Amino acid sequence: MFSATRHCLSLTSNPLPHRASIRTNVVNLNRRYHKKVTALPFALSGDDAIRHVGPWASAGVRRKRYFRSLLAKHLPGLGFQPLQPDDLQAVYMPVWFIDGEVTGTINKSGSKESLVIHSLGSCVRCTAFGFSSDPLSTLPFNQPKLEELAVPFTPGLLHQHGLEISCIPYSISPASLPKIIKSTTPSQVKVSDSIAFDRKGIEFSMLAAYPVLLPVYLLRYDWTIDVVPQKLALTCIVLAHSKDPLVFLDAGTKAAGSMVHKLSHAADHMEIWDVISGTSYETFNVLTPFTNSVLDPTNKALRKFFDEKIQSKFDMAALARLGVHMDHPCVRMYTKDEVLANRMFMAASAECLSIRQFLDVCPRNPRYQHPLPNFFTQNVPFEEIARSTIIHRVNGRNPLEHEAIAAGLMGEMIYRQMREQLPTAKKRREDLKPQWLRDWNRSQGRGRPASL
Repeated sequence: MFSATRHCLSLTSNPLPHRASIRTNVVNLNRRYHKKVTALPFALSGDDAIRHVGPWASAGVRRKRYFRSLLAKHLPGLGFQPLQPDDLQAVYMPVWFIDGEVTGTINKSGSKESLVIHSLGSCVRCTAFGFSSDPLSTLPFNQPKLEELAVPFTPGLLHQHGLEISCIPYSISPASLPKIIKSTTPSQVKVSDSIAFDRKGIEFSMLAAYPVLLPVYLLRYDWTIDVVPQKLALTCIVLAHSKDPLVFLDAGTKAAGSMVHKLSHAADHMEIWDVISGTSYETFNVLTPFTNSVLDPTNKALRKFFDEKIQSKFDMAALARLGVHMDHPCVRMYTKDEVLANRMFMAASAECLSIRQFLDVCPRNPRYQHPLPNFFTQNVPFEEIARSTIIHRVNGRNPLEHEAIAAGLMGEMIYRQMREQLPTAKKRREDLKPQWLRDWNRSQGRGRPASL
């Protein structure tokens, strides 16, 4: 579980849709969902959700009920009743969990020269919602080992804990994401003043998208306060796959949301992006060349850029226009074996990439530029390197130069070891490539990983 799962997080964007707008016809729903779709069962009952949300809702809506709701949550045997919602709805929301490997080229221009870093790789693990309805469709969510909870969707899941579950159909698919990224203008994307990359050069060498139905309770609390001369609705969104759920609040407007913050005395825990950023979900893991004092700013800039992008709203309308493609090879069933196979391949790819990038940048690392000949690009025996070192010492070099020589020798040893490991790492990556990815590569007439 993540550290933020015990906190209630506030959404102050657009209000949630009314009950009628998110209910769907559940007749023949088993025909509407593809066989690849899995679902996470509801771990909470409706009463459990009310007890869990009670303290948060009462803090923002009816403060006089706060302590009763608090006792009802933590000491249910005492008979206290939590604040009751004006409406409760159980919903299955369609989401996509995404595993992927992205390659491209980063152009880094410094004060002295331009550095082109080839084969930038990003191991992606993130979430994209399968429909467009703010703010629900923009909530980031991904937790480890959820695939162990997922079960194939069946009509029997439409009734749980004595409630009828409403379902939202899929309207967007990440299978079209590569096409949108490449066609978006401008093609040159600026990361910082000195870092940029070409959008058209981005390749998805692996993209596994898992369609999963996420169990959610929507609880609405109507309220009015003197400073806001209108009737308001506080909506609580409870992710119900866990006994200790993550809860989001939607106050409808920024002004009302600010008032909820003040009334709840929990502002530090109710700013969604401050809490979620880098802690409550898995985002882009950007693999840049060997990090040192020179290239570390590049690494930080790329991480910051992708973190901001994954938190921003996707172009839902553009994705919806391209439709849903459940039969696409990259759409995979969210099972333990499938996820494990794909992520083992991603781990092997990350290892290869790290080794290649280390070999590319190591000869240029100032730490290893010693006064000896450049052994990185020459197959010089270690005996000769050691002999040269002894000669330099006899010639009376100062301690700082000896330290530089030692650093150079260490760099040479690491460089050669990594170079010897690369063929083994490449073979391991090829051996771990999932069969579906091999088949798709062959269908495209390519032996190398292809862009999806």
